[in-house]
Amino acid sequence: MTRLTLALLPFLLAAVAQAEPCELTGQTTEPIPEAKLFIENNAGDGDMGVHGQFDSHGWQELCLFDPAGDMIVHVSPERSFRDLGLSGVFWESVEPVYGDWGYDDLKTDFPEGEYGVRAVGLDGTMQVGTARFTTVVPSMPVITAPTTVPDAMSPGMPMIPVSDMEVTWLPVTTSVDGRPVDIVAFQLTVVKENHTDPDATSRPAFSVHLSGDATGFTVPASFFDTNSLYELEVLAIERSGNRTIGGASFFRTE
Repeated sequence: MTRLTLALLPFLLAAVAQAEPCELTGQTTEPIPEAKLFIENNAGDGDMGVHGQFDSHGWQELCLFDPAGDMIVHVSPERSFRDLGLSGVFWESVEPVYGDWGYDDLKTDFPEGEYGVRAVGLDGTMQVGTARFTTVVPSMPVITAPTTVPDAMSPGMPMIPVSDMEVTWLPVTTSVDGRPVDIVAFQLTVVKENHTDPDATSRPAFSVHLSGDATGFTVPASFFDTNSLYELEVLAIERSGNRTIGGASFFRTE
């Protein structure tokens, strides 16, 4: 054995012995409180992506594994954040338009099944869990009232008097590929568009979560201002967490 080899031996042994990220090596384990992986489909914009949401009481490293056991996400804070620890993380994937990366591409790249998650806790305990992922994506919610247009610059913008506004939509009963769905919630959001909002925190918005069998809700007149542009949105949430946002809907108050 050469002197150079002997000199490098400690470093070579250290590299071999280095643990893989989030490796289970017999340490104590406990369940991770929240592990979610779901699809968001924006039917109006014609794009979709995969979102992840994981939460616990504190960790220094988190890994996500696909159903085959291959690691696909590794989150590892450094320096001050590693010492302090993180308690939760949420991410959104890029959401390509359907023509670049559509529903069939998503099903190929993200097969249905159990996605394992491991997080190294601040005390060394390994937090483990499973995000159950399905490709059942709800069809688009269709708004039936009030009358709206799909673009803020569309001709024939409806002018609506300021009063209590009854928003209604059709039930969502199938997925985008015709499978049955179990809609557990709708989210209704109304946002004032013509509002100066330099720090993106003060734009007037009305948002409410409703049960999965809801087909309407009354937005109180007190939310609206006169002569203002609003965007209306209805989102359908399936039991899996997968969700579809309906097309953009705009109107103006008198």
